[in-house]
Amino acid sequence: LTIEGNYANQYFSELSKVFKELYPQFKFTSRNTGIQRHNRNANDPINSMLNYAYSVLESLTLKYINYYGLIPEIPFLHEIIQNKVSLAFDLMEFIRPIGDLAVILTLQTRKLTWNDFTFSQLKTCRLMPNAQTLLNGILQTLLNKIIDGKQIETWHKENIRQFADALITGNDVNFNVVMPELYTDKPIVEILQNMTVKERKEKGISKTTLFYIQKNLNEGK
Repeated sequence: LTIEGNYANQYFSELSKVFKELYPQFKFTSRNTGIQRHNRNANDPINSMLNYAYSVLESLTLKYINYYGLIPEIPFLHEIIQNKVSLAFDLMEFIRPIGDLAVILTLQTRKLTWNDFTFSQLKTCRLMPNAQTLLNGILQTLLNKIIDGKQIETWHKENIRQFADALITGNDVNFNVVMPELYTDKPIVEILQNMTVKERKEKGISKTTLFYIQKNLNEGK
């Protein structure tokens, strides 16, 4: 758990740079942590979007936990917490990055404003219907992405089935962690192949470095 916590801190430290670049006006500072980390008391729009995406993935995971007859209150890694489906927190880790990616893609639409969020008297932030619809639509599109002949949701279902089988048989589990390939290097490749001397200098790339980059690209590397 200590290793996981340290990794999470580093992960969200880097992810926060993406959020601040996309929507600096939403004033994201860090992922909500501490005593309230297991509830949905977000204090800014991006944390509320993360909470919403994670709650959808938690519900999806819980559906398959129940489908395969597992007991959601008995976790494998997380602590047993009263009235918490801790096993869902364990098994949703395989698709949690899908939630992060959905938030990033939602922010990239540039369609959100402060009016798409509401704040309670306790400064708790919630998504308004427009933001919910936009984020959930993108999240469902990601879950339906086909990777190696199966939807991401199907891969997730099979991971949970393997976990259930392993509890009975004692066999090892080969979990599959899949992510959609939404970005390619084509724009970067084209820029590098056609880079002028002025552009090279502005980017701080040496003449020799660019020569070998273009050489590798021409060789299909």
